[in-house]
Amino acid sequence: MSDHEKPQIPPAPASRGRSRFTLPSKPQAAHLPHEPAAETPKLRVSGLCITYIDHSGGRPEAVRDVSFDILDKPGVG
Repeated sequence: MSDHEKPQIPPAPASRGRSRFTLPSKPQAAHLPHEPAAETPKLRVSGLCITYIDHSGGRPEAVRDVSFDILDKPGVG
């Protein structure tokens, strides 16, 4: 296909590399209790929290109090 036959794609709007979003004042996430697996898991994560430093030096939470087990399932996935 030559250059003059290619479909024209409009240019993307100019961006400064920043995203803007707002979060609700109170988290809306459901809190479900972690029920450990009956068998010994291959990996257990309990109470995981992740924060990061944003451009203004703030430390917002990305993840709060996440727990899960990964079981050993030979021959699956």
